[in-house]
Amino acid sequence: MKRGPDSTVIPRQPLLWLAVAFLFLVPTMIGTLPLWVPAIFLLTLLTKFAMEKRDLRLRSTALKIVLAIAALGAVIAHFGSPRGVEPGAALVVMLASLKILESHTARDFHVLVMIGWLLCLAAFLMSQALLVALCLLVTFALLLTALVQFHRRRATGGMWSPLGTAGKLLLQSLPLVVLLFLFFPRGTGGLLLTAPGKSGSAVGFSGNLAPGTVAAMANSEESAFRAEFPDGNMPRAPELYWRGAVLEDCGGLDWRTGEGLGKPTAVDTATGPTIRQRITLEPHSERWLFALDRPITAPDGARLTPARYLRSLTPVTNLRRYEVVSAAHASETELRPREWSVFLKVPALSPEVRQLALDFTKPSKDPRAIVQTALEYFRTQGFVYTLSPGEYGGDRSAALNDFLFTRKRGFCEHYAGTFATLMRAAGVPARVVVGYLGGQFNRYGNYVLVRQSDAHAWCEVWLPGTGWQRVDPTSVVAPERISLGSLREMRAAMAQGSQRRSGQQKSGDHFWQGTIESAQQVWDNVSFAWDTRVMTFDLDTQTALRFRLHLGALRGLTYCLALAAVLAAVLGAYVLWIKFRARPRTDALRTLYGKFCRKAERLGAPRTPTEGPTDYARRAAKLIPQHADRIERITDTYIALRYSARPRADLLRKLTTEVRVFNAASQRGPL
Repeated sequence: MKRGPDSTVIPRQPLLWLAVAFLFLVPTMIGTLPLWVPAIFLLTLLTKFAMEKRDLRLRSTALKIVLAIAALGAVIAHFGSPRGVEPGAALVVMLASLKILESHTARDFHVLVMIGWLLCLAAFLMSQALLVALCLLVTFALLLTALVQFHRRRATGGMWSPLGTAGKLLLQSLPLVVLLFLFFPRGTGGLLLTAPGKSGSAVGFSGNLAPGTVAAMANSEESAFRAEFPDGNMPRAPELYWRGAVLEDCGGLDWRTGEGLGKPTAVDTATGPTIRQRITLEPHSERWLFALDRPITAPDGARLTPARYLRSLTPVTNLRRYEVVSAAHASETELRPREWSVFLKVPALSPEVRQLALDFTKPSKDPRAIVQTALEYFRTQGFVYTLSPGEYGGDRSAALNDFLFTRKRGFCEHYAGTFATLMRAAGVPARVVVGYLGGQFNRYGNYVLVRQSDAHAWCEVWLPGTGWQRVDPTSVVAPERISLGSLREMRAAMAQGSQRRSGQQKSGDHFWQGTIESAQQVWDNVSFAWDTRVMTFDLDTQTALRFRLHLGALRGLTYCLALAAVLAAVLGAYVLWIKFRARPRTDALRTLYGKFCRKAERLGAPRTPTEGPTDYARRAAKLIPQHADRIERITDTYIALRYSARPRADLLRKLTTEVRVFNAASQRGPL
């Protein structure tokens, strides 16, 4: 098939650049759209190139309509509605796939480029993560490359030159981008976007506790939040209990938040040092905020509940940064009568469970002694800490009996729920706290990364003279979970111990594990900087920057006019720079050719005013035959520089060398 400059079909090289650009869009769809959407998109690209070899395309209008209806039906069948950013993005991808199959002309090519930019926007709406942003930057550059290649009308050759041109265009636009980013008026949310209809994460924190709710998060490596300690007083890993919610409604193994108990009781903040944290919370579409156990202040847009945990006034649908202060040993000084009745209420329990709770009170009626006796029971009776204990079926009483006396296998939620129930049955007020435990310290960014797998549940009991005291029954069943501060670290330590015992650990394994761990921390630190320095660069940060640059006095229309003037000055400087770059080449070219002509004239070959370079070279070569080869090379190089739309950058250097050698050689006579 003919593919020349005048052909209306899409040349193969621009089509290849376009396909590579679309390939970089595929990773942005994974995790945000159903897998069948990027799979169909990828299959379409492969099919298009197979069709191109046979000069085929989707021509039938009826078939196009049927496929479009099928695409719409597939989206509705999966999402239930075409409304929302995810269904909309999926539908655009499906329709783009159809457009790829039918594309054949130059107009189709430009439509595909526009669709590519539309898909970039949709991908950015769904996720502003650093990896997604990098993929979109590459996609944008490759789409620009495809346009450059297409408008050069080259069917063969020059494959990498358009990429360099696109890169130069992007670099030349960088100053304007930086200026607009830093100073263009913006809202309070920065660049973080959440389009209506975008669903939240499938794995995340829950305000209720039931067997399996925390264990379901244990295999998720997704980030929950990152915590910085501006004052440098970060606690040790075993003390990093991140409080999320307090559960008061007892159901044996399962617990719920309850209806609340009015205003918080008084807190004595002098019982321990305070710790200030700066939390960067990932969006989870709920109202939970997290802080070290126990928060004594609430950040803006949140409240401190009666049970001393933080609740946002609005769902957390964007990355959120806030500061909070916690007291290491903050405790209430009193418990009201209604609270006594709530924190001692238990569901119907079997006689065996009630007897076990009564046994805890026999050595001593003191609540502290009861707690220690119960912990000793869990320590010595063969209980096992496991992520897969199996289901505890039946009613609440039967499930509790099965766990305590038969199977004795569970995760932190089993032990926290059971222990708090036993404490209430023994006459000690108790409740369950759910949140996270530990985290991974990032030495490059000096912060703690808390993952979903760090989810944890523990208990609080009321002790006379002390108030609410944290008791973690997991600490006696699996002390390594507490000491290592992370379920991830616990698994790694267990795996290394198993390899050492079996003799399978190689000498280089530790080095590679450390290298991979360091690379992961570096990447997480870069991603964190992207989130906190770029994506959350909002109006407040912009205003603070203006005052640091002594531009705070500029406001309203004055500020907008000043910004417009700066942008115009930058654009003007760019235009002058382009002209300045173009002028020296022309002047130098004329100067060099003039030197050549004057030297040739002294050798007996003067140039007439109406004589072109080719005719002059032909005549000069006859008059000065000893320099004929060099005259031809100088003339060919001059013509390439003078009349080519895009001459090679090295030709001017070549012409300079040839003219210099010609002048020097002519002094010595024939070459």
